[in-house]
Amino acid sequence: DYNGFNDRLRKAYDEWCETYGDSIDESRMEIFSYHFVMAEYYFKETGNRIKLNEYADLTAVEFQRLKEMGGMSHDVKQDAPHWAPQDAAKMD
Repeated sequence: DYNGFNDRLRKAYDEWCETYGDSIDESRMEIFSYHFVMAEYYFKETGNRIKLNEYADLTAVEFQRLKEMGGMSHDVKQDAPHWAPQDAAKMD
């Protein structure tokens, strides 16, 4: 059910923020939620769980920038409204 999913998503995002020391940011949650759904889909299709890491709130463009910078900074985050799910297709 939709409300149950939203509750699970909210809990997962809050726990993720706590784990990785990020502050809760609703605009970043949209990006996180895409990765959360993809992880759940992967599990449903393969039976293998994957863990969302500290990069789960980065867009593909931000992640690519992070890789280019040597992976040393989270200062690559852009304004989240510029993100759209199709950006995920740009990931290597």
